[in-house]
Amino acid sequence: MEEAQQNVTQKQKELADAQAQLKGQTAKAEQARRDAKMVGQAGTAEAGLQQQQALQSQATESQRMQSQNQERSQAWTQEQEAQGKLVQAGIDQIQIRTADNELLKLQVTDSTAVTKNGQSWSAAQLQAGADVRASYQKVDGQAKALKIDVTSKSSEPAQPSSPQKY
Repeated sequence: MEEAQQNVTQKQKELADAQAQLKGQTAKAEQARRDAKMVGQAGTAEAGLQQQQALQSQATESQRMQSQNQERSQAWTQEQEAQGKLVQAGIDQIQIRTADNELLKLQVTDSTAVTKNGQSWSAAQLQAGADVRASYQKVDGQAKALKIDVTSKSSEPAQPSSPQKY
């Protein structure tokens, strides 16, 4: 019977040891769960911060692009003026020598208003050497003529671009 008593005592010790190990492992698991939760919260907070920074960067970049587009639009739609002597004239282009000796090439389109001494003309009818005043816009690096006003030399006869009907 003493042997049975020792067996029971031994088994009680083993049970107590196993319960102690279980409590230790449970405490470790609980601590690991808390650590994981803290890491997860920190990760979530970090992800939220990174997302906020990304949104701020995106907003800043969008604002910069909008400002740049507005500047380009203003530059493209800004009307400029030039005056000088007509060097060459054709159906779709004229060249003007400005007072500072710059050669300015202007594209002429169907919407360009061309006048000579107050009458409508076509660009191809204009003669070199005439005094020219032109307004234009730069579009894609090209100077597009909006209005061309020519004052003829006194020796040139006045010839309107559209024939008169009798």
